[in-house]
Amino acid sequence: SRLQDVSKVKCLIDELNVLPAELNPLAKTPIIYTNVMQMYMRMGNYKLAKDTFDTMTFLSKGTSPSSRTYTSMILMDTLNNCVEHGLEVYQRMNDQNVKLEPDALLALAKGCGTRSKFKDGSHMILKGWSFIIEYYNGGYPINEKVMEIMMYLAYVDSDLSFARAIWLNVCEQNSRGIEGVNVSNLRLIKWLFNTCLLYTSPS
Repeated sequence: SRLQDVSKVKCLIDELNVLPAELNPLAKTPIIYTNVMQMYMRMGNYKLAKDTFDTMTFLSKGTSPSSRTYTSMILMDTLNNCVEHGLEVYQRMNDQNVKLEPDALLALAKGCGTRSKFKDGSHMILKGWSFIIEYYNGGYPINEKVMEIMMYLAYVDSDLSFARAIWLNVCEQNSRGIEGVNVSNLRLIKWLFNTCLLYTSPS
């Protein structure tokens, strides 16, 4: 797996699957599938990573993914513009009382901003904000990365007032003890400018 030797990995899995169920480690522990999934992620092969994750999820209780594995799948989903699957994974975690890692919450929040509506017509941007609230309620640090995602959601929502408020907050935090304004994250500037371009003044 570390060498990304897909053919050898598949060969070994086939050999294991010939064993009786009580002797096959594939059905008892998620470790092997986790390593295989990580291999596909390193290769950037989203489909095979997703297929491996789904196998882990539905094969047996013994192969159920860990919180870290769930998070890795959600990050892969959002990177590949498949936020719908990421939301399904999030729901599975909730159903099984698996704690979601903070990185996954932020990925889902930003991923929701890439869609206008769910299939049922409800707005995904509201779901994106709900992940920010869940992150905040979890007591995780409100850093510049979080502010960037919040500004992105404000941009998608065409909320110039909120985007400006976030911008000013970041500038204030980064400029304490120095002269002038210091903003190290250029994406914040991008989202502020884009929000200004989208904004339509009330008539």
